[in-house]
Amino acid sequence: MHIYAGKAAMKIELDVLRAAEGDPSRLTVQIELAPAVAPRSFDWEQKIPFQFTRRELPLLGAMLMGYAGGSLVLTNHGPDHDKRLELHQQGNVLYVKLRQGTKTLAMPVEAADLFGWVAITITALKNHHQALDSGALFEILKRTGAMHAAASTSKP
Repeated sequence: MHIYAGKAAMKIELDVLRAAEGDPSRLTVQIELAPAVAPRSFDWEQKIPFQFTRRELPLLGAMLMGYAGGSLVLTNHGPDHDKRLELHQQGNVLYVKLRQGTKTLAMPVEAADLFGWVAITITALKNHHQALDSGALFEILKRTGAMHAAASTSKP
């Protein structure tokens, strides 16, 4: 799926974890942000990709569902460990900021678009844990999110 904003666009898709090539039960979510070059025109050659790790995927699910507090920050991605993703709940939008080196792309995600991102994320999570029904998965996400929120608020 694609989400478009004034200064950037984002592609969200299911992907296979790079560390688990050939394992059909290891889906994850990958996002790509591309800068705007003109109104409604985006330079996908200058995109920044970001693939969620197996450990980060539940945190993403918890954040998207509103269970993880106001922010999620993931760092040290990419071969140079220079990618940083920040998700911040800001009123009625989820603000996405992705940085690689000195290049930063940012955009808001509105509620109507968030639904599709959540659906893709839940699909990946259910692929990892096929024995869980949706109710159990959401209860686990609530607990995961509560732990993340508690850790975020207890930092000095």
